[in-house]
Amino acid sequence: MRVIAGSLRGRPIKAPEVRTTRPTLDRVRESIFNVLETLLQRRGLVYEKLAFLDVFAGSGAMGIESLSRGGMTAGFIEQNHQAFITIKANLERFDLNENSWCYRRNALKPGDAHTRYDVIFLDPPYEKNIGPKALLRLDQELWLKKECLVILEISQKENLPSLEGFDLLERRSYGTVQVLFFARQPENDEIRP
Repeated sequence: MRVIAGSLRGRPIKAPEVRTTRPTLDRVRESIFNVLETLLQRRGLVYEKLAFLDVFAGSGAMGIESLSRGGMTAGFIEQNHQAFITIKANLERFDLNENSWCYRRNALKPGDAHTRYDVIFLDPPYEKNIGPKALLRLDQELWLKKECLVILEISQKENLPSLEGFDLLERRSYGTVQVLFFARQPENDEIRP
């Protein structure tokens, strides 16, 4: 597993040595960031000013990719101890500690955040319907900016989830995986701080 693009392009990312994590494949990660770039351009958002949140982070590859491509900051939520240690080691190795935060927490009980995030990537355990529940908790506990984009990776076997208050923008399929891109519905913007 390697960083796909940006200042860290080609650098290897260490994966945690636990069976409970499932790294997003390089080709899928590249495609996700290509779609994300297009969605950001449509919304008039500048990538370099975005805060990216990697939930169920595993190795931290998605957040690291975001920082490599010029993202302003990245947050990582991971409950598994070994995976959390791996994320911290990857950030240290790439000298990314200054503009990142790691949270060893259950995504369903995230607690307080250091900042609010523009882009939220969730890669929960497949076929357990945890992603929408985690997003709801993150939203309730004010981790999300009002104009946030949400990327949810799920199994092809799973039904398309509906995320209350969010519109589906794109759906992509990659073998056994589907990736869904959502944006907050405009009518909800007015009630958000």
